[in-house]
Amino acid sequence: MKFFSKKVVPAKTPQVIKNILPASMKPAETGSSQSLLQESAPTGDDEPTWFTTFSLFYYGFFGITLLLYPQIHTSDGGGLFANPLAYWTSMTADMTAVFRIAGAGFLTLVTGPFFDEMFGGAGVTMMAFARQMCMINAILFVLFEYYSFYAPLATAAVFIWKCQAAFGGLVLGWNIVEVVSSGLKEYYTLFITAEFGFFAVALATIPQTLFGPSSPFAYWNEWGDMALCTARSLGLAMFGLFIVGYYFFSSKPGYTKMCTLWNVVLTGLTCIPAFYGGTSAVASMWQIQVVLQLPALVVGLYLELSGATGPWALTISCPAWGLNFDSFNMFSLLFNFPFAIAFYYDPNMMFGPSTPTGMPMFTEDMKETSLWFGKAWATAILMIALGPYLFGLSAKGVTKQLTVVYLFFVGLFAYSLYAYSIFEIMMVGPITGLNVILFLIGSYLTLNSGDPLYMA
Repeated sequence: MKFFSKKVVPAKTPQVIKNILPASMKPAETGSSQSLLQESAPTGDDEPTWFTTFSLFYYGFFGITLLLYPQIHTSDGGGLFANPLAYWTSMTADMTAVFRIAGAGFLTLVTGPFFDEMFGGAGVTMMAFARQMCMINAILFVLFEYYSFYAPLATAAVFIWKCQAAFGGLVLGWNIVEVVSSGLKEYYTLFITAEFGFFAVALATIPQTLFGPSSPFAYWNEWGDMALCTARSLGLAMFGLFIVGYYFFSSKPGYTKMCTLWNVVLTGLTCIPAFYGGTSAVASMWQIQVVLQLPALVVGLYLELSGATGPWALTISCPAWGLNFDSFNMFSLLFNFPFAIAFYYDPNMMFGPSTPTGMPMFTEDMKETSLWFGKAWATAILMIALGPYLFGLSAKGVTKQLTVVYLFFVGLFAYSLYAYSIFEIMMVGPITGLNVILFLIGSYLTLNSGDPLYMA
């Protein structure tokens, strides 16, 4: 029993679980059997946690089965039983040898924390073990992504591989939370900014080249002027949301909340082309993207549930209308909100050539590619506009952020009117003019705020 209490039984309940448990389910107090186990456990780097306990059994199971009888992971269970969770349809003698070597490696990893009890002297501490797991989980996550979606193997049970890739993403996110003892929020916001900052620049410049059918990372098969315009619109909005937003708000908890909410919504949006797409969507690439989001999603939700990002703002009130930051931001929210709802619901009904309003914005209907970009754009612009009201970001900083975005949109409208034939000038002309006015007002407020341009 002492052996299990020292290295296998978790020493304490994670804070994130404590925060969400009702009072009747809180961890046992001192004097209970659970607390007695915890008192005998090592402290510091050699303290067992829920993650290390999970890893011991998880990798221990695969270590034992792969070393002793790897055929159990085939569809006929190596002749023992029909395995509904098989990874392989069949297994050659060469594969069996390779898997036994892998099993030996897994068993070596999971026995490392017990080397001090087994042989005396120093063993692998639980924190070092967790870091080892982070390395192998990251490598396996990439391998399962590649062989599950991008280049499936001939004898692989593809569905189970895809499930394993998704589960591996969740485990990797948990593992990252486990090993990053300080600065997790900062690393997380920097990673999200870098990831979507890359997509922002790529979409704003050469989206069809990077993500079209000729690319090894193709997301969409069908493009056209409408798809290019909406892709660039999303890229410019994401540039304002992430790159400009990070510049002004990287140290603010609200920016981290925004990154997490974006991840939640985007994961839902990526599921549309990944699992319900038409002829344009490259389903395998979108499934890679869905699974790729999972580690970051776990980290973001952990930061939120553990209280690391503080409370939500949730403060929407009518401003004292005038030439001020609060009025500018509220008008921007009211201006963009109907467009966002329309792009989420049915932009062809609202803006297409057959709109019942009789005031079309587009000369052609939006198709699968542009419809998805429109929904993603709506998400990005709402995230920016809700900055002061949902994420607690400063009104002055959000005004500067929106001013940059309006400048981008003016340039995009001007270019699109020149290069494409998708817009009805009678509708898009006034909208372009309004963006010019909003850019000028935002610039006036910024230049007369008495603060440097680079301060939020």
